[in-house]
Amino acid sequence: METLDEIWAAAEAVLGALPRVAVLGTVGDGPEMRVVMLREARGEARGAWQPPEPPAPGGRLPPGSPRGFFGSKDGGALEAVVHTDAATAKVAELKADPRAALLIWDEAAALQLRLTGRARVETGASAADWAAARQENYGKQPAPGMVIAEGGAWELRPAPEAFATVTLDVAALEVLHLGAAHRRARFEAPGWGGAWLVP
Repeated sequence: METLDEIWAAAEAVLGALPRVAVLGTVGDGPEMRVVMLREARGEARGAWQPPEPPAPGGRLPPGSPRGFFGSKDGGALEAVVHTDAATAKVAELKADPRAALLIWDEAAALQLRLTGRARVETGASAADWAAARQENYGKQPAPGMVIAEGGAWELRPAPEAFATVTLDVAALEVLHLGAAHRRARFEAPGWGGAWLVP
């Protein structure tokens, strides 16, 4: 991958092949991470893009020309969506501090994506979402992460109100390609201008 367009297109292909396993990072008493299923990357199709002027070495990213990527063609928003039990610690952590990151590894493409931004949490499921959900993932009693006397000392009480949607408003997308020649680039909203980084 020798151009920003090429590495961008590779990231677009990974985010277009959902659902897929990802790691969600939040801030609790310290950094917290857990495996989640990335369900959706929302926005419009990518539009035409003109490379921005490259930043000075060691400098910050320039605003650049607009880049569309599951966002509007004028450099709009990118959202990444995961579902979780509303009683989990990550929901409380995100409500207290919405900073979050999603990490994705695609073995076939030798590509790592890191999406960072701020998360919004909505609790409760619509009838359609609840019908499509794996309901055994929502409504555990006591709440997930609580200490119990033995491994089976919990029960499942599935309910739509136990369902939560976490939407990450992506502020930056960092892409690392670990092919024969390592390449790393970072793209920032709102214009999604890109710059090469040392891998």
